[in-house]
Amino acid sequence: MFLNNQQKRLKRILIVDDEGSFLHLFEENFFKQVYTRKYKFTYCKNVPTALKQIKNNRPDLILLDIQMSPMRGFDLLNLLKRFRVKIPTIIISAYGDEENRSQAMKLRAYDFFQKPVDFKKLEKSIDDVLEIVREEEELESNYSPFPEDKKNQLVKPPSYIYVSKLIQQLDPKQQLKLVYRLVEETFSFDQIETLICDLPSLLEIANEEHRELRALEQDDLRRKKKGLIPLRLILASDIEVKKRSYTKKKTGEISYYYFIFLRYMDKDNKMKRRVISTKDWQDLKTKNTVLRKIASKEFTKIEYEILQKAIQKLEQKLEQKQVKETSTQENPSPVPPQPPKPLPEPQKKKNKKKTFRLF
Repeated sequence: MFLNNQQKRLKRILIVDDEGSFLHLFEENFFKQVYTRKYKFTYCKNVPTALKQIKNNRPDLILLDIQMSPMRGFDLLNLLKRFRVKIPTIIISAYGDEENRSQAMKLRAYDFFQKPVDFKKLEKSIDDVLEIVREEEELESNYSPFPEDKKNQLVKPPSYIYVSKLIQQLDPKQQLKLVYRLVEETFSFDQIETLICDLPSLLEIANEEHRELRALEQDDLRRKKKGLIPLRLILASDIEVKKRSYTKKKTGEISYYYFIFLRYMDKDNKMKRRVISTKDWQDLKTKNTVLRKIASKEFTKIEYEILQKAIQKLEQKLEQKQVKETSTQENPSPVPPQPPKPLPEPQKKKNKKKTFRLF
């Protein structure tokens, strides 16, 4: 009787255990299967290295320990279930209590063995699991629920607007479930594996951004006390320019005002504007933040001319203010002499009536 290609193929079994001597026990007890090229065992000490091994060379079966660091064996099963990677798993652990057994069954582990392992029973279980997998593969290869033209068609992910509208109607627990489901359906197994590898550096970047945000919040509180514009308000608002005309009363000439102002939404979702004054422009942080905001926005030719004139006006007013301050410091205005205060008039003493007592 000839074997088909699937039965001839070498079965790759991945052992995930933090004990280094565990692989030698398997090679000794399964010497015949290894020699006849029925099984091939590979070994990983933890879950992250197991994820890399699954990505590079997907095994037919996983023999998994529970208690490991930095991730437990159940974490690997959760990841496989979440990203719909169907690899049969047998749990081998020293902790064979009911809680671990029920958790393993919930995560669809095929079998559970407690250490020390009975290798004869384990061999039978491995053969049974691989036979079930072979039958499932045959069924899947013979049946396809999709037509031939739609078999490789990708599912379109949901739009951002739809998800944002849906999130507003849910409570925080339901929002977390929704995000969890979207991550599960959007990211592939390769992407989550790279995410786990890059997680320490991503956490460091997030902590650094959080520290910068906290420093910016404290700086804005100090700026509010001084009457200055908070920097976060400048970053969140839109820069606009405006030109207004007015007539001088004495000459009747028409002159113009040039404004740079911020347009933003307040807490009540109302549109508000704030004009940048000379006091604001005098502060270097405000000035640099506004200039960076201006550089990142596109203006029309007319708006750009108004913007240039508004900046010139602010610089002129600032120079005039600085000249006045320096002139007052160099030549302080003399204090006029005050006339001497008149002497107070003497108060007349009131004659008190004398009273006599007999006793």
